[in-house]
Amino acid sequence: KFQGSLVANDISTKQLKVAEKKAKELGLESRFQFIESDAFEIKEKLKKPTRFDLITIGQALHWLDVDKFVNYVKNDLLSDDGVFVVTGYFCDGFDYNFPFDPEFALSGKQIYDEYYDTIKNYYYCDREALDTGHAGFDFKKYFKNFERFDYTVRIELPIERFISRLATSSAYNVYKDKFRAQSDYVDPVEKANKAIRTSLEQYCSKKGIPGPSKPVVMKLRFFLNIMSNGVKAIQRI
Repeated sequence: KFQGSLVANDISTKQLKVAEKKAKELGLESRFQFIESDAFEIKEKLKKPTRFDLITIGQALHWLDVDKFVNYVKNDLLSDDGVFVVTGYFCDGFDYNFPFDPEFALSGKQIYDEYYDTIKNYYYCDREALDTGHAGFDFKKYFKNFERFDYTVRIELPIERFISRLATSSAYNVYKDKFRAQSDYVDPVEKANKAIRTSLEQYCSKKGIPGPSKPVVMKLRFFLNIMSNGVKAIQRI
């Protein structure tokens, strides 16, 4: 069991408060230093000079200059035998929860793609990097040992829950704020909501079957990139 000290960093006060609460629930708060700052200020704000055995960044690298940050981690924060882990996830659309009819189950892709194509240019981050799990970045330029893992989690949901998930997108909210005052504005979330419900109603009516309580299967793609310059470091993880 790990017995060392830990550091948590975020530029958001709210996110750090959540981390502090979880650390307290686990009885680990005395072992943490919480640093509210830009990621590139971590070294200067540490209580004492430190080289880390493990550094993880979750659902955040796409907000940063990747080359600059990976270089910073390798040269300023990570121990010679340390491990750097980049992880994250993204919504990869949905299927209808009708596995006995694959053609209809996959037909929701068109609805999700239209929603995503409408908003994708309004992210303030490198969304393409997130959607590929940073596959386009050459981590091996900095680390001799590199392994990548991907997997998909499928979650059955009521329509309302899935639509609520779409409405949390930062790009959607930027798009809405920018265009909703226009007379011809069409809300992409409401459009997707209507399309999903109409498609399901028509299908169930045609087949003479009741709709399931959780007709949407949301697909979440997770990725895990693990790297190190230590010979046995990754095997430890």
